[in-house]
Amino acid sequence: MKFRALDLGFGEVNIRFMGPLHRAINLIVALTLVALGCAGVVYFYFIATIWNRGLAVAAGIVAVAGLYWLWDEYVHKWPESDS
Repeated sequence: MKFRALDLGFGEVNIRFMGPLHRAINLIVALTLVALGCAGVVYFYFIATIWNRGLAVAAGIVAVAGLYWLWDEYVHKWPESDS
């Protein structure tokens, strides 16, 4: 994968080596979002005695964002990512 740098005098930059590193970082971030979001939902719905409903909704949104990130990166393979 190559892209043009903003400075045209610099030429093209090869970023193919970032593939495995990029996927590992995406996996770590997505799993962190899922874990923190689900833990927040469990805490705010079942453990906390006084809580703001917005915090539980925000934790749910974080969990859904993490699940979507995992689905987009690992479950649903885009056709152009195989080339």
